Amino acid sequence: MPRIPFRLILAHARKNKLRALLTVGSVFMAVMIFGFLRTFIVGMETSLNECNAARVVTGSRLSLFAHVPIKLQPELKALAEDKALGITHFTWFGGIYLNSDPEHYWGRFGVDVESFRVVYGGDLNMPEGQWTKWSATRQGCIIGADLAKDEQLTIGSRVRVSGNIFPGELDLEVLGIYTSKVRSFDQKTMFFHWDYMNELSRKEGGRADVVSTFTMLLKSPQDAAPLCSKVDAEFESSPHRTLTMTERMFQAQFNAMWGNLPLFFGILGGVVLFACLMVTSNTMMLNARERVQETGVLKTLGFTAPMLLCMTMVESLLLCLLGGGLAMLLVQSVDGKMLMFVIASVPPSTVWTGLGIAALLGVLSGLFPALMVSRLQIVEALRRRA
Repeated sequence: MPRIPFRLILAHARKNKLRALLTVGSVFMAVMIFGFLRTFIVGMETSLNECNAARVVTGSRLSLFAHVPIKLQPELKALAEDKALGITHFTWFGGIYLNSDPEHYWGRFGVDVESFRVVYGGDLNMPEGQWTKWSATRQGCIIGADLAKDEQLTIGSRVRVSGNIFPGELDLEVLGIYTSKVRSFDQKTMFFHWDYMNELSRKEGGRADVVSTFTMLLKSPQDAAPLCSKVDAEFESSPHRTLTMTERMFQAQFNAMWGNLPLFFGILGGVVLFACLMVTSNTMMLNARERVQETGVLKTLGFTAPMLLCMTMVESLLLCLLGGGLAMLLVQSVDGKMLMFVIASVPPSTVWTGLGIAALLGVLSGLFPALMVSRLQIVEALRRRA
């Protein structure tokens, strides 16, 4: 294999700096778009894979957004018999924090603290003292580490959320900041006392004594399917028909609201990469045409056709890999963060795939210019102008 003169290749790239930067930028944008789309899809898959198989969720059969009465909790506990370690409930509060900007839109749930810890405490890291203080403080709340960072909140901060689904204004004090042990539990959510929210809503004339979902933690995952059927059969003829499923199925139902995103993102990513290939190929062809006489001089000085072919290919690869590498660094920076209610996940496979796509763009866009340069005859190259 011929020795590759990298200093000459770098000199070629610097000869037209703007064109080189635009080439790197186009690959950067294409690979970045691919990376973020892939990150979103992998995040959805990861959240499903890390769901607890021993947890089942009961909600309204009418809709994911319909409420069920709190009075169902003892009945659900009785149906579970001795198979459940605990049962808790979640209620989506909604509301407005500061203003209606999307950056202030994050999860806000009313929960029962003690039962919440039994069912979900194993997924969280939070000091014992913060659990104790939150349990004893009616207007206390806990928040995820990402939420604390984004909203610049600390222990002792006051948070006021104006209700819309449930009327009234919650006046809360941050008493705990948790981190998550699993990617199925995000770090951009607030939890507060359901009793406080319920009492405030009742006083303001809003809905009361209702929750969004119940969650049961079972002793064995094998009990999940029979219990789901048993619960739904029990409430089949009641005014509050239920839909009970495993936590994984519940999360899949929530993800399904986005539609067939893998297909859509796959098509979108393919179009972007094809457009990028056209741009980089055109750039490399222009570079080759502008260096026709230079190629003749190099051949006169003893540069062989294989060496010139390698130089052109390496230049194309370096520019594309530079753009792809910078894009993957940016994509990696969002690993573990919330993107549209999905926890971003950037495994090594995504990084290597992004770099592989950049390398493929480099090979394909540099192939035809490299062949053109290597086939030029010295006399023809010296008398031609770009």
